[in-house]
Amino acid sequence: MSTTITDRDALTRAVTNKIGSLSEAQRRIALFVLNHYARVPFMTTTELAQAAGSSQSSVTRFVLGLGFDSFSDFTGALSQIVLGEINETIPAQRFARAQGAAQLGDLIDAEIRHFHGLQQILRSDAFAQCTLRISEAPRTVVAGFGAAASIAIHVHLYLSRIQPGVSCVTELTSPIITESVHLKAGDCAIMFAVPRYIRDAVTLMRLLADRGVHLLLVTDRGGTDLVTCANDIMVVPITNGPTTAFPAAMLTLGGLLVEAIALLKPERTMTHLQVFETLATSSDLFAPHPALIQPNWEAQLETYATDTVP
Repeated sequence: MSTTITDRDALTRAVTNKIGSLSEAQRRIALFVLNHYARVPFMTTTELAQAAGSSQSSVTRFVLGLGFDSFSDFTGALSQIVLGEINETIPAQRFARAQGAAQLGDLIDAEIRHFHGLQQILRSDAFAQCTLRISEAPRTVVAGFGAAASIAIHVHLYLSRIQPGVSCVTELTSPIITESVHLKAGDCAIMFAVPRYIRDAVTLMRLLADRGVHLLLVTDRGGTDLVTCANDIMVVPITNGPTTAFPAAMLTLGGLLVEAIALLKPERTMTHLQVFETLATSSDLFAPHPALIQPNWEAQLETYATDTVP
């Protein structure tokens, strides 16, 4: 084997570096591998070709193009990635290995690579279709549990300003389950999920699927119980530090989803933003910037330019 792929970051880089030069058939294989790499070690070339909507010959060309000598070498490398990640989800084991060797700058470099990977998602048909579907949904549930809760809260904060019928779920409570009776086909849900996956996330997704809600799963990997419930999946890798997960790229994708939805409905977006500003002003929601309370624009500019934070 002339290529070395030992972790998911390396796999993502290898595939995304090639994806622009791939044929359409090989591109489908590439996207399937990125989204379902944990399943591939258990597949034959025929099964991978069928799952990706491609051909055996395209699978062979794709694998050789990545630098592997054979499909067996390729699946062997993916097996080692999956086995390594089983232990990587346990912080105590990560910390034990990292002591004396952890380089904080490497964590930044890893997350930067994940940011670059967002470009491919933005150019995908799946991103365009998901944003259109959400923009037209009567109700949208934004959900995240555990470490993903902060992402769900952030996305809900901004999406609820520009679109009606948006709710946020970060804990699975009796009222949440009761209110789900009002959800139905045509409604949407966005589930953000990062390791270690909270059992309630699976429970909520199954509940929403039973109600006919269209589910978009934004997660760091395929091959989990969450994937079986999802209609659409966007894979955004995260960086695992010795004790902490860094889902910065996933948070950014959440913001990009909101921006795309806003741009699809410009008149509605502007109307709701204007109403929000009126309500924010009347309720004195935000602490004013010193420049905004000056009597004229000259004083505003002068105050803004000289304003300092103690």
